Amino acid sequence: MIDLILIIITTIFLVIATISDIRTREVPDFISYILFPLAILTLLYVIIFNKQYDIILPSILTFLIFLAKALIMYYSKQWGGGDTKLLIALSLVVAVYPKTMLNYFSPNLNFSFPLIFIINLLLFGALYGFIYTFVLAVKNRKKISKLKVNKIFLLPPIVLFIISFFVDPKLRFIVLILALLLLIYPYLVKYIKVIERKFMIKKIPISKLTEGDWVTHDIYYKKKLIYPKKTPGISLEQIKLLKKCKIKNVIIKIGIPFIPSFLIAFIISIIFGNIIPF
Repeated sequence: MIDLILIIITTIFLVIATISDIRTREVPDFISYILFPLAILTLLYVIIFNKQYDIILPSILTFLIFLAKALIMYYSKQWGGGDTKLLIALSLVVAVYPKTMLNYFSPNLNFSFPLIFIINLLLFGALYGFIYTFVLAVKNRKKISKLKVNKIFLLPPIVLFIISFFVDPKLRFIVLILALLLLIYPYLVKYIKVIERKFMIKKIPISKLTEGDWVTHDIYYKKKLIYPKKTPGISLEQIKLLKKCKIKNVIIKIGIPFIPSFLIAFIISIIFGNIIPF
């Protein structure tokens, strides 16, 4: 039952994190700081008392892979510190599928459970991100100009569309899908850039700057660089320094609240497992 308790606690924490991320764009650190040791204790209990020694290596590998992904997303400024810490904490929660849950659900576990979670996170993260930005664009449609791309980008999908009539019928569907993706891609890139420029870049007073915010520009004081824009997220010490130097305003990049996709991917993974038919 201990693995069931961990799943319940994780779900509750993800709900709290989701609400906080949507409201304040911040994730409470206590969630990751509590969840990670709880996951370790649960794994140790399963290993020692259930003698499941075969999960030791997969758990270590899962932690290292999730850690690498989280750090890449953080240092590439795709995620904030809260998202990063939470994914690291989740690494040991999803290291193995909890056997107790098989009494309630019949998930498709044709891959390792950590991989299933990552696939679902990528899938629902992309879907959530698109829906979020689409709703944002619709609400502010007057601010968005018509999307225009260079006509040269239309050539590859047109060529593929023509080729599809001459290939094996079994490959035709794949070629048509590829043509569609190539047609959509330049518009999608343009769409993302417009959304970012119009709604994700804001100038705020230094008083509203919080730890982890992404400042988009170098900040100088008396010709001395006091904040390099390559910094992943601003620290409390750096904020204090900016205030001490009497910097009035900064320009920051606001990320999409991504934690809701963590919650969706976790629930889907537990109940259904891999939802992609392969």
